[in-house]
Order: sequence, then C-alpha cells, then structure tokens
Amino acid sequence: MTSLATDLTHSHSWEDPAAATAVVERVAKTIGRPLRMLAIASGGEVVLSLLAMPAIGRLDAVDPNRAQLRLVALRLAALLSLSTDEQLTLFGSRPGGDATSRLRLYKRLQAQLDPPVREYWDARPAEVGAGLDRVGRFQGLVARLTAGFAAQGLDPIGRPAEALTHKAWPSIFAEAFKPELVGEALGPAAVAFAREPVATHLASAYATALLKHNPRANTHLHLALVGTLAEGDAALPGYFKGKAAIQELGAQRLRLHEGRLGAQLNILTATGPFDVIDTGSETDWMPLEGVRHMFQRAAEALSPGGAIIARRFNGAYDLQQELEAALPVDKGLTRELAEKDRSFLFRELAVAFKPA
Repeated sequence: MTSLATDLTHSHSWEDPAAATAVVERVAKTIGRPLRMLAIASGGEVVLSLLAMPAIGRLDAVDPNRAQLRLVALRLAALLSLSTDEQLTLFGSRPGGDATSRLRLYKRLQAQLDPPVREYWDARPAEVGAGLDRVGRFQGLVARLTAGFAAQGLDPIGRPAEALTHKAWPSIFAEAFKPELVGEALGPAAVAFAREPVATHLASAYATALLKHNPRANTHLHLALVGTLAEGDAALPGYFKGKAAIQELGAQRLRLHEGRLGAQLNILTATGPFDVIDTGSETDWMPLEGVRHMFQRAAEALSPGGAIIARRFNGAYDLQQELEAALPVDKGLTRELAEKDRSFLFRELAVAFKPA
C-alpha cells in the first residue's frame, strides 16, 4: 500500500473470473468454434484467465485508462517469463520484498515488452518499485480502511465476529470511503450515479462477505481487507495456472484497446461480431439512458447464440431489468453464478443470451 500519485485506478480486477469463464464455456458449446470476446482490461486477472481458455480465439480488452492496459501487458509478460514467486515479488502481491528486487525483476522483462509498454513503466520506477498490486487509487482507499481497523484494534480476518459487531464498523468505512475520495479515486461518476454512498454499500458488502467466506481462502476478500494475497497456492489468482495454456494457444490472441467500451464496440464490430461481451460494471458510470444504450448496442454486436455478462457495483438502476430490455436474461444461470461468485463488491450479476 502506498500514497504514490498514480494513473492506475485499479491494481486488481475485482470480478471473479469464474463467472466469465463459465459463460464462455456455455457459448462455446452452442457456437462450436473459437470465440471472439470483448472484455474490460482493468487489473488483468480476468483477461488473463480468459486468455488461458482454448475456447477463446480472440480476446479484445478495452479500458479508457491507458495505465490499466499497460498493467495488463506487464502482467502477461511476467506470467510468461517469471516464476510464481518472482511475479508475487514484482507486483508486491504479498508482504515483504523491496524496490531493488522489484526493479531487478522488471529489468528482466524490459526486452519482452512492446515499446509503448516499456516506455510507460520505464518512466515510473517508483510505482514499479512499490509493487503495482499496491499502488492503484482504489488500493489507496483499501489502505485507509486497513488503517481504520488497526486504529480500533480490530482484525476482520483473524477475529471477524468482533469486527462485525463493533460500533465503529460503519464509521471506519465512512472515513475510508469519503465521497470526495471516492470521486478522486474512481471518478465523479462513481458518486453521481450511485444508488447510495459507496461507504454504505461497502460496509454492508464486506459484512455479508465475512459471514459467507473465509477471507484466507477468498482472494478478493483478502485483497479488499488488507491489500495483499493470503499465503498458500490456493489464494493465488486463477490466471497463474494458465501459463502453459497461454504459451501453447498464443498470447497474440489478446488485443488491447484504449477507449470506452461503447466507443470501442462501434470500432471493433467493423471486423465482425462478438460471441461474448463482458461489460464488467461499465454501466455503473453512466446515466440510465446510457445504460440502456450500452446494452442495446452490445446486443446488436453479438453473434446469434452469443452472451452478455454484466455486473452492477453501486449504480442506481436494476441490472437484470435493463439487460432484459435488450436480450433475454438466463435467470437460472444468473442465479447460479451469483451464488458461487466470490467477488463480493458487486450488487448484481446478470447473463443474457442472444437467440441462436
């Protein structure tokens, strides 16, 4: 965790890749050929998990923030060239490590990076040295939350019952996720189009997650509580297991594009439709008419038999209702994936299919 100024919004993808991979598997059975997919780049964990799937023929990952695209490219190069322990050290994924060792590992990757990616990170040695899993602006808010728990002598991982029943629980979140800080970290849309204050939503979401999950076994929850991965191989993000598959199938299947999802849809569909579109929580950052237009445009960009998977973080709309207006929502699969989902930050998940 660091107070460095950074362009990274997210050090991590907060979505559970298992939902997207399950949808890809189902669509692949229907369409029966390698799929073209569109997803949000974010921190890279979901994108790289998808890239390890034989069903993916091409994966277009978009993000309006260039820093996120550069992070994905670096994460991919590290996956293909470094050991697991070296990757954890480079990104500061677990406690310990130092700037010298991280910068030494980064130097080993420089020659494998495309010039724009290398130039970007060459100009930011302080961020690389701090560990990129610790420097995102949302991670800065998590660091404030961790400090708030510590100030009250609370340990939500080791003593969750005590933390959950402590009178300071709501105020710790209110202090860590002040509206002005959320706006600075995530952008003003995170405040303008929110159903309720982010602090209120997260206080409830964290509490529910602690009652449902063991934080030492849930990567997302552990990261959201202390900013690092838990110990043990079971806590590693799933994409770590995909190294051999990506090497065999080819990393060139991944294309990174700078821009908003809606704008990139218009550009990328010029070369053909998509089979799966994962909108992430992109529709949280727009007014209701923008949500409706996004889902309608995504539906038009799908192949018959294709699917949209979407999430709602804290937006002031009904996700299933708005997605249903564009395509039939598979309520059974939606319910199944929501029950299994480990990415507790989101209020809703929904999946819709275009009739074959």
